[in-house]
Amino acid sequence: KEQIASPWSVLPVELIELLIPKLSFVDYLRTRAVCKEWSLIDKPIQHARAHPMLMSIHATSGGGIYDSMLLHGSRQTLRFSKYGWVLATKGKRCIYAANPFTKEVCKLPKMDPQCFAGLSFSSVPKSPDCIVFAIRKYPCQDSVNIMLWRAGDNRWTKKELLCDNLFRMARSNPVFFDNEFYCLGTDGNLGVFNPNEMTWRVLDKPEPVRIGDRFCHLIEFKGDLIAVFRPYDANPVDIFKLDRSHMSWEKVLRLDDAVLFLDNQNATIKSSQEYGCRHNRIYLPFFGSSEAEGRKASAFYDLEDGRYKPEFYGLIEPINSLWIEPNFNRHP
Repeated sequence: KEQIASPWSVLPVELIELLIPKLSFVDYLRTRAVCKEWSLIDKPIQHARAHPMLMSIHATSGGGIYDSMLLHGSRQTLRFSKYGWVLATKGKRCIYAANPFTKEVCKLPKMDPQCFAGLSFSSVPKSPDCIVFAIRKYPCQDSVNIMLWRAGDNRWTKKELLCDNLFRMARSNPVFFDNEFYCLGTDGNLGVFNPNEMTWRVLDKPEPVRIGDRFCHLIEFKGDLIAVFRPYDANPVDIFKLDRSHMSWEKVLRLDDAVLFLDNQNATIKSSQEYGCRHNRIYLPFFGSSEAEGRKASAFYDLEDGRYKPEFYGLIEPINSLWIEPNFNRHP
């Protein structure tokens, strides 16, 4: 007897809504596009699983998937992302923060035309206690240049502070941790800026781990500082956790409860259980061809076998990209 396939539209919308909490943000959008009936799903998008997404602004089109939600124009650079907000610069002086999912934009005062090693903020840019922090230090310079903006300020506060000349700052975004901004050196040592006292210090410990020249990342996870050193080639990725009792770096071989997302300057780490994804993976800002699936696949480094998947050589990196965690909640 010939079987007649029923269209998807015969499934009740109420049943589909029960599946929303198990879907990713992208699958949520695909589900609503299946048919007219499913486009009427009332379940808020906040109930979908919001995996971090690789966002890019392409030189040819002016923007990526969320271009219409960001400010238009050429020479935009994505700098930092946290809480679902992106910090971006436009040209040499213009800087703004935006949530591409809620279309909120927070314009900041114009900056001095300088090249900074790192940019970050302490909290959601529209919150009254937000601090935006920018820092620069040249290798031969015995001082650091600081720029600070607090919510409500009409201009940036600028400071040049003495610094140990041996501290070689990584081109990496600072981490706001215990009410201070922590900056990673290329050798694994730490510099700390206190925004309340406007002071800078290089910590005696931890001792440099002497990894060499590579991509450097500092990130906070569950009250710990994590340093990640990613090579420019197919060599292994090194991860360290700061033992605060001894102020020393401990080598991390596995991330059994976490998954990392790295781009060239920014880093995001999340619980693997929260997203229902595989642990012990470090997702990179690359794409490659998956022979098994026959399509373009996100590249990652597998901590379990120390291999890049797909193979490192031949991977494609989108221009001007960073990982962003979707946030659909508008700030009051």
